[in-house]
Amino acid sequence: MRIWLLFSSCGLLVATTRTSNVPATSLCEAWKGSDPANVSVPNEEEYEILKNSNWSPVARRQPACIIRVQNTETLKELLPQLVEAQVQFAIRSGGHMVVPEASNINDGVLIDLSRVDAIKYSPRDQTVLVGSGARWKHLYEVLEMYNRTAVGGRMADIGIGGLLLGGGLSWLSNKYGLACDNVVNYEVILANGTIINANASSSSDLFRALKGGGNNFGIVLHFTLRTYPLQRVWGGTKFYAHEQFPALVAALARYQAAPIQDPDANVMIQGPITNSSYGIILTLVYSQPIENPPAFSAFEGIPVLLDNTAIRTYADLIASANESDISQLLKWDFRTATFALNATLYNELLHITTDSPEVATISKLNSGTFVFNLQPISTGVVKEGKLRGGNSLGLSEEPQVWVEYLTAWSDVKADDLAYSSARSILNRVEQVAHRSGNYHQYKFMNDASWDQDVIGHYGDNNVAFLKSVQVKYDPGRTFQSLVRGGFKIPT
Repeated sequence: MRIWLLFSSCGLLVATTRTSNVPATSLCEAWKGSDPANVSVPNEEEYEILKNSNWSPVARRQPACIIRVQNTETLKELLPQLVEAQVQFAIRSGGHMVVPEASNINDGVLIDLSRVDAIKYSPRDQTVLVGSGARWKHLYEVLEMYNRTAVGGRMADIGIGGLLLGGGLSWLSNKYGLACDNVVNYEVILANGTIINANASSSSDLFRALKGGGNNFGIVLHFTLRTYPLQRVWGGTKFYAHEQFPALVAALARYQAAPIQDPDANVMIQGPITNSSYGIILTLVYSQPIENPPAFSAFEGIPVLLDNTAIRTYADLIASANESDISQLLKWDFRTATFALNATLYNELLHITTDSPEVATISKLNSGTFVFNLQPISTGVVKEGKLRGGNSLGLSEEPQVWVEYLTAWSDVKADDLAYSSARSILNRVEQVAHRSGNYHQYKFMNDASWDQDVIGHYGDNNVAFLKSVQVKYDPGRTFQSLVRGGFKIPT
C-alpha cells in the first residue's frame, strides 16, 4: 500500500550496471524504422517523457528504446526477437513499483503496456476483461456504471498489472480475498511468442503461479476479473494528534481480536514518524452505506482532529486518496514484514520504530521522510483466497499485520544511508518478533524493498512449485536472465 498524505540467486532483485549493448541499439533502430509511431528512442521528446513516467525517481532509467505495445500481435513478434538477440528488457504497466529496474532498464528495451488499457465488462459472466496497462481508477469508474466493482488497488493511479502479479491488497480483501485471488484468466505471452490463457481449467499450474509470482513466467497482457455488486460505501480518513499513536495501535489490536470479524470492514494506520505535525492517519472503509458501523468501535473515544469519512461511491472513495506531487521530488523505498496479531508486540514495534536512532538519521537527509504503516490482515483474507483456488503466497490462516516502512529522500548521494537505515529498523523489529514467536516469514511483494527475498519467503513448497512452473513455461529462463528486474524465483 502506498502512503496517503496530503502534503540473484537468493531470489533478490539482481542489480545490473550500464554496459554497451549493441544488439539492443540495432533492434531499436530496426523497429524505429518499421514502426516509428510506437517506438521512442533517445533525444525524442516522447522518449524523455516516457522514460521518466515511473512513479518514483528511484525507478527511472535510460533504456535503449521504449516500445509502446498496443496489441497481442506486436508482442508475439517482439519477444522472440529479444530472446534470439539476448537483449535484456523490462516490462511496465503502471510503473508504480519503487524497486530499481523492476519496470525500467538501462540500455535494454522497455516494453511499455500503458496503451493496453481496454476495459470490457461482461454482464452475462459478471466479469471484466482489463488490459495490463489500465489504471484502477478507470476500471472502478467503468464498473460503477453497472453498480459493480472489482477487488483491486487502494490508490487510483496504480497500474493493473503490477498490483495483480504481486498479490494486491484491497479494501474488499476481508470479504473476497486478495486481488490476485479474483483473477479468473490471465492472457500470457511466453518467451517464444506463444499465447496462453491460464485459468482454473487450462494451464492451471501457471494460473496459480501467477497469483503472486511476479514477472517470472511471461508477459500478462490481459486479466479477466470477477466483479461484485457494490454501490455506495462509507469511509475515508481520520486525522489524530501524534501522541495518539499508541492508543490507535492498541485499538487496532482490539479491532483484530474481536470474536466476530465483519467482512465489510477494513482499516489502515499510517504514521509519519519524522514529521509529527502531519499527525496520524486512520483510514476506515466499510463496504455498506452505514455511518460509523460497530465494527470500528475499538477506535471510539480517541480524540479526532479531522474527520473526512462520508457515504460515497467506491470510485469516489478511491479517488479521494490521490497522491500529491511529492513522488516527483523524492526517492522512495518501501520495506515490508509480517507479524502475528499480538497487542504487546504491536506496542513494542511502535516504540522500537519511533525511538530508533536511524529515524533521526533519515530526518537529517534532504527531504528525509519515514512513515510507519500497519495493515491488518484477517483470517478471511486467506480463507477467501483458498476458496478461489489458492495462490502461491504461503499465507498463514490467522490474524496478522503487514507492516510497511516508507522512506523518502532527495539526494542521490544519500541512497546507501537511506536504504541501510530503513533496513536496520526493520531488522530490529523482526528480531523482537522472532523472540516472541510472532514472526511470519511472508513478505508482501507490492510493499517490498529491492533487497528483500520476497519469493524465497513464500515457503519451500511454494518455491519448489514455482520452479517447476518456470521450467515448464520458460525453459530458457528468459524471465530470469533477460528480465533482470523485479523479484526472482530463488535458484
